[in-house]
Amino acid sequence: VRDKEGFVGGAGRLLAAVCNASAVDFSVANRTNVVKRRPPTDNFGIFYEDPKTRKKPTAELIWWRQLLIAELTKFKPNLVVALGAEALRTLCPDCIGIMKWRGSILESPLIPGLKVIPEVHPAFVMRDHWEYYYLMIRTFKAKVMHESKSKSRVLSEPPTDFIIAPSLQVVSEWLEHITKNPGLQWYLDVETRGDCLTCYGLWVEDRPNQALCIPIQNTTGPAWTPVEEAHIWCLLSLAMAKNPRLCNQNILYDLDYVMDMGCEPSAVEADPMLMMNVAYPEFLKGLDFTTPLYTNHEFYKDEGKTWKKSIPDQRVWIYNCKDMVVTPKVTQGVTKDLKERNLYGVYQKRTNALLGVALEMQRQKLKLNRDWHSTLAHYLASERSARHTDLTKLIGYELNVKSTAEVATLLYEKLRLPVKTKRATGNQTTEENALKELRATYPDISEINLILKERHLRTKESNYINVAFDKLGDDLYLASMPNLGGAKSGRWAFTKSPKWRGSSIQTIPKVMRLMYEPPPG
Repeated sequence: VRDKEGFVGGAGRLLAAVCNASAVDFSVANRTNVVKRRPPTDNFGIFYEDPKTRKKPTAELIWWRQLLIAELTKFKPNLVVALGAEALRTLCPDCIGIMKWRGSILESPLIPGLKVIPEVHPAFVMRDHWEYYYLMIRTFKAKVMHESKSKSRVLSEPPTDFIIAPSLQVVSEWLEHITKNPGLQWYLDVETRGDCLTCYGLWVEDRPNQALCIPIQNTTGPAWTPVEEAHIWCLLSLAMAKNPRLCNQNILYDLDYVMDMGCEPSAVEADPMLMMNVAYPEFLKGLDFTTPLYTNHEFYKDEGKTWKKSIPDQRVWIYNCKDMVVTPKVTQGVTKDLKERNLYGVYQKRTNALLGVALEMQRQKLKLNRDWHSTLAHYLASERSARHTDLTKLIGYELNVKSTAEVATLLYEKLRLPVKTKRATGNQTTEENALKELRATYPDISEINLILKERHLRTKESNYINVAFDKLGDDLYLASMPNLGGAKSGRWAFTKSPKWRGSSIQTIPKVMRLMYEPPPG
């Protein structure tokens, strides 16, 4: 903000460049700010009672917001581009998270009829996030240019028929249709509650405006009789075996559940999440990010992904159908981008070709050697107890090293060490990097080293000893899920299994590997 005018510095010049590249006339656009004064050190957190959560605005921020709403109500623009999280939160209070909502076409609940398109703030791009400059141009070209011409919405998607709670006859017809037409591209998407498969959805290429959700386990119990459910799984197994054009977002996760029911794919044609990692490794890859990037659908991913038993079944089914309609369009969009960048072959030969290997690693699991597990567990527990005893004797009382408040009191109040703060919020911190910086500056203060050592031992116990293992008969197994798009560099990463058990096999320390017996071969 300079002389009460917004976007006149570096951010303004970048915004002008975006407009020029998008055929949007920057000179005639009315530019303003939520707050018409620059906060100290550019920290917008000062306008909230709690700078960390930013949930309680101060009286000043409330006043600025009311002023902006009055200004927009008076001018009645065709469209407002909300640049950054604060502008989005002001105009659409329920839309939290600029990365989720960017590129969406919204209506402000505070100014009925006012269209809002959120996008990242130019200042964010200038802070070493230049890849988003491309996305800003894309949003302005594809959406801002069109929506700014009219107060009514210009871009939309055709209506879609969601088939929820279908009869067995309808389910059978869909799955048999997929089986009999192996040249048709089709999509599968699974929803889960905890580690239980709740339902799965289907979309077929020759039925583009329909999506089918097949419930499996409802909040009240099974959706089918045992005979009916067995028939449904048998039909899905045939479809996966006969039709190789299966597509799915995050397919390794979903396959883990359907393969438990005896359904194995003959091939996989596309996973848009992994395709995004090849096309744009620096970007987010979830549907919450790619939906506004490649479609004009209303944003819906905030409707929930963790399905608790209190959430009605119908809401889960509709959400599943929305995923089914959006995913093919995202796949088409990212496929086009891959081909334009000459990267489609890279995806097919490097990523997609290794899905079978990744799936085998995921399903294989590692058998636990209980003797070694017990030995290492005892060693870590005794070491942690010894470090805790040393720290207690040194400071004269019991300290919970995992408690930020207790550690901060010891270091910053009793020992009077310089307070370490988080750059983003300005709040004091006792995170590992902060303590390591203090240890480097004050190597003679033993308390810091003892806290770090005890924390390190606790983390090892949590990550490698107190693990939720899979049980098969009398044996325990470690499960892990490969993530082929886990790093910008293209290397694989590993996480807990799709059922949230196990741990990352990639980070197991060398001595801890003695606990596991590799499968034969």
